[in-house]
Amino acid sequence: MKNNFVKGLTRLGVFAIAITGAFTTTSMASADAAPFVPGHIQTGNPFNPCQQSSIMCDVQVTSDLCRSGSTQLYQLTAPNTCATTLWKIQP
Repeated sequence: MKNNFVKGLTRLGVFAIAITGAFTTTSMASADAAPFVPGHIQTGNPFNPCQQSSIMCDVQVTSDLCRSGSTQLYQLTAPNTCATTLWKIQP
C-alpha cells in the first residue's frame, strides 16, 4: 500500500515539473519575440472601420507614435475595432 502511494506521488511530481517547464518555455519564447504588428487606419466607415496599412508598428511604448504619413496607426484588437495606440519601431 505504501509503495503504491509513493509511486503515485512520484508520478504527480514529475507531471507537475513537466507542466511548469512547458509554461516557462512558452513565456520565454514570447518574451524574445519582437512585438511588431501591422498598423491599421481608422476609416470612419461603419462597415469597414479599420484598414490595414503596410507599415509595421511596435506595441511597446516608444518616443514616437506610429504613422502612415500624417495619419496615426492603431492596433486591430477585434474584427472591427482598432483603437489601441501603436508606436514607431525604434532602430
